[in-house]
Amino acid sequence: MDPAEAKELIRITNSQFKVWQENIRRETPLARLQGGRGATSVEKWKNPNYMYYWFILSIAYLEGGRVSRADIIGDVDAGSSDSGAIDGVRPNTSRRYLGEVKALGLIERAGETDFQLTIAGRKVVEATLESWNEEFGKIFRRFHI
Repeated sequence: MDPAEAKELIRITNSQFKVWQENIRRETPLARLQGGRGATSVEKWKNPNYMYYWFILSIAYLEGGRVSRADIIGDVDAGSSDSGAIDGVRPNTSRRYLGEVKALGLIERAGETDFQLTIAGRKVVEATLESWNEEFGKIFRRFHI
């Protein structure tokens, strides 16, 4: 790959992490983080696990908005060391990220073992995909990749 292409692609990729973060912040008001059952602390919000949130929300989106607990965190009850939606992450750690995404109001329980995207969760994923499509499309057209 040409160095100019690589530089531009890296710049756009890095900027898209910010887009993802801004989409989450826009759909999750700080007030939701300050209290209530399962709320995430304001301190934790200063350094959230945005990339892990993407894995959880994107798998739910790909599954039509509804996904099973096992698809996200693996089979914790069986003591599995396999990972779920977040490759290479232990099930108990994935469960923590699922709890954080739920506390942010981006996903909610749907039955005993399923979760579904909330309207806010769907908006976050769709706005991010639209931005990626637009920005990465520019570089593909510019460099004919």
